[in-house]
Amino acid sequence: MKRLFTALAIASAFLGGCAVDGSPHDETAGFDYLLRQSDNYGKVQEYELATDYALKAIEVADSKGNRQQRAEGLCLLAGIDLLTWRDEQAWSHALEAESIAREEHIDSTLAKALMQKGRVCAYGGITQAETRDDEALEYFTEAMQLAEKSNVPRLKVDIFYHISQVYVNKNRFNDTNLNPQWYALAGEYLEKGERLALLHGFTDMRAKALIYKMRYLRQGGRIKEGIKCCTDLLAICSEKDWLNKSQAYNQLVMLHALDGNTQEAAAMHQQYVYCIEYYMQQKADSKL
Repeated sequence: MKRLFTALAIASAFLGGCAVDGSPHDETAGFDYLLRQSDNYGKVQEYELATDYALKAIEVADSKGNRQQRAEGLCLLAGIDLLTWRDEQAWSHALEAESIAREEHIDSTLAKALMQKGRVCAYGGITQAETRDDEALEYFTEAMQLAEKSNVPRLKVDIFYHISQVYVNKNRFNDTNLNPQWYALAGEYLEKGERLALLHGFTDMRAKALIYKMRYLRQGGRIKEGIKCCTDLLAICSEKDWLNKSQAYNQLVMLHALDGNTQEAAAMHQQYVYCIEYYMQQKADSKL
């Protein structure tokens, strides 16, 4: 269950409603189209097709000898790997993307690669002995510096949220005795991400904020706020967004239990099981 929870926690608030068509085996398709289709299928949690399009995009980049495009494709593929529990492959793909980006001096791509490495470190630890939170912070910090340098605000929002989650993670074995400094930093980076997203009108990133906020509020014992946060997320989830729905119901189980409402906690657990079964099927359909 812990591995499942941490795997779910890496979600990037993928919402439905994206138009997807065509085939990853279309020999006339260009790199940008293929990468866009991979991202679109990832957003609707069609991970097998997302993987196929990412691999085809990398193949097209290789056919042109375009190393920057290869690195971009590897970054996207690493994100899909993480969502389907292919942590070792995610690390390998991010590492190669980092190497190419450093050699070619592509700061924005390097920031993406480092962010993916940080995510692997942040969400791979199940026991206290396995945690790599400080290593994750190092990658996220360098990624943020590069995102600042490259002026990529959307990437900065992502990194702020990931840093916030790391500080939540650092307290995950201390729920009854939180380190107040870590908890405060988690809130600070969460607010930074929300403010920047609002400033640039990134309304599509609303779900991301709610996902990271749910656990933060629950960890701090802020039950009513946490329940509202989960409810807000469920309200904007697409019909087949089983990943984010399962996360919301999982948090609602714990929040209602903390509130002493065992009946509602049980009802939310039933919803969680229902959603997670569908998400697990989506994950099982992925390949590489």
